[in-house]
Amino acid sequence: MSRFLFYLRDKHALWYKLILILTCILLVAGFLPSGEKSIPELTAGEVWEGPDLYAPFDFPVYKEDSLFQHELKEARKAAPMIFVCDPSRFKRNIQLFFEKNKLENEIKAKLNRFFDTLLSRNILALPDIFQKGTKIWTESELGYKEWEESHFLTILQADSLIPHYITFEKAGHSDTALLDAIEQTLVHTVIFNPEKTELNRVKETKLVSHILDKVKKGSLIIIKGAAPDERTKRILMGLKMEWSRINQSVPKPHSWILFLSRIIYAALCFSMVFLFLAFFRGNIFSSNTKVTFIFILMVIFYLTAAAIKQCSPLDISIIPFAIAPILIRTFFDSRTALFVHLNIILLSVHFSATPFSLFFAELMGGITAIFSIANLTNRSQLLITAVFVLVIELAANCTSILIGGERILSEDWLPFLYSAPALLLAYPLIYLSEKVFGFISDFTLLELNDTGNELLKRMSAEAPGTFQHSLQVASMTEDAVRMIGGNALLARTGALYHDIGKLENPVYFIENQHSEINPHEDLTFHESASIITGHVINGIEIAHKYHLPEQIIDFIRTHHGTTLVGYFFSKARMSKSEFPTDEQKFRYGGPIPFSAETAVLMLADSVEASSRSLENHDAVSIDTLVDNIFRIKMEENQLLNSDLTLRDLTLLRKIFKTKLMSIYHVRIAYPK
Repeated sequence: MSRFLFYLRDKHALWYKLILILTCILLVAGFLPSGEKSIPELTAGEVWEGPDLYAPFDFPVYKEDSLFQHELKEARKAAPMIFVCDPSRFKRNIQLFFEKNKLENEIKAKLNRFFDTLLSRNILALPDIFQKGTKIWTESELGYKEWEESHFLTILQADSLIPHYITFEKAGHSDTALLDAIEQTLVHTVIFNPEKTELNRVKETKLVSHILDKVKKGSLIIIKGAAPDERTKRILMGLKMEWSRINQSVPKPHSWILFLSRIIYAALCFSMVFLFLAFFRGNIFSSNTKVTFIFILMVIFYLTAAAIKQCSPLDISIIPFAIAPILIRTFFDSRTALFVHLNIILLSVHFSATPFSLFFAELMGGITAIFSIANLTNRSQLLITAVFVLVIELAANCTSILIGGERILSEDWLPFLYSAPALLLAYPLIYLSEKVFGFISDFTLLELNDTGNELLKRMSAEAPGTFQHSLQVASMTEDAVRMIGGNALLARTGALYHDIGKLENPVYFIENQHSEINPHEDLTFHESASIITGHVINGIEIAHKYHLPEQIIDFIRTHHGTTLVGYFFSKARMSKSEFPTDEQKFRYGGPIPFSAETAVLMLADSVEASSRSLENHDAVSIDTLVDNIFRIKMEENQLLNSDLTLRDLTLLRKIFKTKLMSIYHVRIAYPK
């Protein structure tokens, strides 16, 4: 148990990060969309209370049920009735008629003409459901043929034609007998087919469309505050029905599968950032504050997108996503900014109606923001960045929409006109982040570099020698750090303030002594060493008093590391009154430098201070001085925790030698 507790204690920073990422994953998973399309809120009153509503896609507008049912009935009525033409029975009756009745040739010829007339016009059997004006179709080998009702004869009409063809007195039969025989011969030759008629009616009703109209994507449906007319109400109902159809057509997974998929998706995004920092940005990963800042930034942008999606009709493209890479680039580096920005977009893109267009536009906008603030040195750069981001995002979004074969609508580009100016919020957010998380930006460094600020003015007045020394060291440190690829502005600022502790006792430091009186002559060597080493502690106290950032205070506390105050230590060892001497009392309290910038300051400070004691400022003396200082610092292990490589140290030697020769106007001796 105790071993486990010791493990927790030793790995508390890692456990904090794991708890942090788990919290972020669960928080984000709870707000990820379920995949079901939301149905627009439809007003039940006479006034549309929502915002201007545009069609999100093409959708149909349906007819009212009463109108649709009426059209179906009319279609059934108007559907042609199918009949079958079958004269075979009539022909058999004619044959039997002539076989039974022996008629004169003249009468027989007249009756043949009568029967031929009936066969040519056909005798129609009209069903009871037949209505005047209904189309009549007869079936044939070539399909259906349409006829008018007047083309056919009924049984009664056929019977009425008999007197026009024969006279019964000449027929040799009684009128009644012959007439009955002829009437019994008459039968329908065109018969109604109810089955095929019903199939035809069903076919015709299927042709009746339930759709009244079609609305194109981007069409204005209704504006806020308008009273919808009947047509608009039908359009709103059609939109609601289309949303319902879309939602019903998508199979819904089990709730636990959906929640698990949300967790996995969120975990992938946060884990990629976590692993990127762990493997490639150790300086960020080692700081819980920095990791917390990055994860909080991701969650804030995600929750903002979720809130806009759930509580507003606006698209999430109105969110200035490019603020995230601006903030991270300001405090960290470009690659970290791009990687985090990419995962923020991946988390938020599901809340957009056009995910790919948003992803492409915001990714391009973030990259543009990173490029445009590569050297963020003044506030106007944020305005320029906002303009560049606006142009790039509009171009990216519009081109992706056109490539997708869709039209560019006002809602596709209007949100970017609002989000781009919002990038100017990055400036107060940078200030807020500095205060909350203890970061430092180039803006702050530039302000601290102003030699007209209160603390530097005080140093120039009370310790002018130290002030000049700090200016020289700042120049050397800035150039050196820039050459090895560090933060030159941070190094310069730290160098300007590294000796502010000398303000407590400025005359005890040789650069501020302008007379032959040396106050150390009245002190013991141990007391003198205490004053010299004490300027580090005094500097930290003064820095806190003037609210200097911790990053600048790091330069103050490390610029001497744990080195020895050699002059007074040697004097004390040679002095009988202070022998034996405790070496530790003559050493600075540290810590040693733990970054490239603080290590370069230590070297530059020692080189510049020692160069003032040279009798001859020639190339040989400067070379020897610089090499000795570098050798001593390395022998005393003062550079162990810095990130300096052997290549960096070689380059630093060359830079410092060149700077000193420039300061002291040393000319290279040419061979004679």
